[in-house]
Amino acid sequence: MKYVFIIILLFNFLYAENKKYEYESVIKNIVHNYDDALKLAKKEGKYILALVSTTGCPFCERTKKYVLTNEKVVEIINNHYVFVNFERPNIHTYPDFLSSEFCPTMHIIDSKTEDILYQIMGYKTPRKVIKEISMESIKEIEEL
Repeated sequence: MKYVFIIILLFNFLYAENKKYEYESVIKNIVHNYDDALKLAKKEGKYILALVSTTGCPFCERTKKYVLTNEKVVEIINNHYVFVNFERPNIHTYPDFLSSEFCPTMHIIDSKTEDILYQIMGYKTPRKVIKEISMESIKEIEEL
């Protein structure tokens, strides 16, 4: 019985380490560091959508599982953003200006100025995220 338990733990550990989220296969412009996101966003004339999440955070998991796979959210991201996910506690993988006390936090960054235009803190429903990342909302923010 002890060996069965050890084997189950081993499989759980291996699965957790190699977990691939569905959003990774539907969002087109995913990069894995800020510099690459900035270069690609400038080249394509897009904004950066940077998600800061934490390993084991249930709200981060819900965001990845339900929000980032929503058809309309994916469409908006693919058309207007370069997406990058920063997983805490790897604090050395993202710039200091993206730090946040809340997880998950989505930062909308203007690739021309590198200014954070807007932050979405905590878990939000797909409908709320659609409203907040839409180009109409971003244009209103830029006009302020």
